[in-house]
Amino acid sequence: MADKRLKEKRKTFIISVSEDTLYTLLDDLLSEEVVNEEEAENVKKKNATTKDKARDLIDAVIPKGSCASQKLIDYICKRDSSLAYKLGFSSGEIPRFYLKILNDLINKTIDIYSVEFDVLLYWSIVGRLNQAN
Repeated sequence: MADKRLKEKRKTFIISVSEDTLYTLLDDLLSEEVVNEEEAENVKKKNATTKDKARDLIDAVIPKGSCASQKLIDYICKRDSSLAYKLGFSSGEIPRFYLKILNDLINKTIDIYSVEFDVLLYWSIVGRLNQAN
């Protein structure tokens, strides 16, 4: 099942993952023996762009089945909550950009013109988080 979820999100993963996150995911998957040294080196050295590296990584993991795919999903959630949110994976935490908005609201550093806007923004955030889960 997890492999199907990854297949559905493949394109978004490829265009969205940062190089730093990609290398961290590679290290995580290497330590879990989802990928081996040769596969990790191939992802790093045979590809010029981050998108090509991301494509190589996800295409190496998906055929290994649901368990391997779930490990990648779990590490995406652990390492990059914003990416997890964008992919529709539950990370168990609020993405950083929402935390900043909430923090700004609490500290009143956002110029808010009405209480209704605060409430509307709050429910918009909560609604989006619930959709992601």
